[in-house]
Formats: sequence, structure tokens, C-alpha cells
Amino acid sequence: MQVTLVAQDLSALGQLSMGIALPIFRAVNLPTIAAPTTIYSTQTEEFGQPVVQDMQNWLKAAYLHWQTISDLTINNVLIGYIGHANMVGQIGSMVQQLQPQTILLDPVMGDQGALYPGFDQTYVTAMQALMLDATILTPNWTEAQLLTKQPIKLKPSDQDILQTLTILTTKNQAMRVIITGIERDNNVGVAYLEESTNELAFIWQKKVAGHFYGTGDAFSALLSMYLQRAKNLTIALEKTMAALTIVIAENNVSCVKERKYGLQIRQLLGYLANEEEV
Repeated sequence: MQVTLVAQDLSALGQLSMGIALPIFRAVNLPTIAAPTTIYSTQTEEFGQPVVQDMQNWLKAAYLHWQTISDLTINNVLIGYIGHANMVGQIGSMVQQLQPQTILLDPVMGDQGALYPGFDQTYVTAMQALMLDATILTPNWTEAQLLTKQPIKLKPSDQDILQTLTILTTKNQAMRVIITGIERDNNVGVAYLEESTNELAFIWQKKVAGHFYGTGDAFSALLSMYLQRAKNLTIALEKTMAALTIVIAENNVSCVKERKYGLQIRQLLGYLANEEEV
């Protein structure tokens, strides 16, 4: 059996991180292996200090067990929030041994011009090493600047984005890079280098006011899934953004206080289950 390894944090309460990713793959009958990098009692915002369980020893033992299963092939890997530098290195060693067809890395570590609390340059350096193994990289604008050691600029021009994409691609020429969360006027979108022309390209959607916890997790899971079905980055991105629009619309009608519990995805899963394969 060919499966996708999903390596990211798991929040015991709420619909985000791994709790969002696994149902997306299941909706289209893509089997998965869950590899939680850290387990939290809740997400890290809005609920006070969560209880944290480090998963390094478990994951090491689980990986050795998975290797004994003769008819199991891990042909795709999705990497999201990891949490600490030692685990980043452990995940890197795993993917180097596995050599899967695709490795999508969402280098979650910062936003709005700063690292998230608890992260430092050691974590950035570990993530820079891990991205050398990736085939798809999906940083937001802050993370892209951290990975390229550029001075932080909150509002990038097209030239800034092109330069950053070029630097990242030069570091790993087998890797396609998509920078997420680019804002222009009333739109939010992704930026990437178009496959056939290598020119800067964008895919936009209308910006909706408010914060929706878990949308980044949904984006990376959707893109990983669509890349396995579409085999073309532009088509996969277009379909990912269309699906994300459905997610935002479903959650935009919910009470703002309830959004801390993550995303409602009933409409998304129905859409995915009935969508024709590309």
C-alpha cells in the first residue's frame, strides 16, 4: 500500500493541524500514516498554557516499526508544525531514508515579521537544512525571508517576491516554492514561479476579515492531496485555493468566539468527496 506520511502537531482539542489534514486525505481515499511531532492539550493560543507531550521517542520507535511492514510504501510526505530543532533533524533523517516522490514542507515558525514565541535562530537553521530535502515549500512571507536571511519587510513588492522565490529555488533546484499569505488591496493569495515560463505568478482570492485558525494547515494538506491527483502545480494550486474559499465561507458564518476551536469542514469534505479527479 502506498501512503502519505503526515508529520505535524496534534491538538487534542479543536479542528486544526493534524486534525484538519487527515480528514482531507480520507475524503478522497488517500491513505495516511499519522506521525504527530508534538501533542498539545489545546492549540497554543486562546486557551492558556497547553500541556505538551514531546513525541521524539515514540516517533523513532514507530518509524522502525513501519519499516518492518513489507507491503507499505511511504511515497508522499506532508510536514507541518514540528516544534523544536531536534525533531526537525529527526524528520529530516526519516525523509532522507524514505526518498518519497513528494515532500511538502510548510516551515511553520513565524508571521507578521517575527518568529513565533519559543523559536530562535537554531530552529530557523534546522528548517533551512530540512528544506534541502523538500520538493514543495510553502512558507508565508515572513518565513520566506527568515529562510533566505533577508531583512524583514512587511509589505513586499513583486520584485521582492521574485527575488525571494529565486533565492529559495537556487538553494534546492528540485524544489518548487509557493509563498502564501500575500496581500494586495482586498485580496490574499499565493505567489510562485510559473512552471513553463519561470515567471512570477499569483493566484488570488477575496480577503475575508478575521482570523481563522487552521487555514494554513488546510492549505498545505489540500495542496499535498491535489499534487498527488493533478501532477501539475498550477492546477493543484488553483484547486487548493478554490477549496479554501469553501472553507472560509463555511467558517465565516460561525461565531467569532468559536473560531479558536479551529475549522468546520463539513462542506469541504462533501465537496472533495464528490469532486471529479483531475
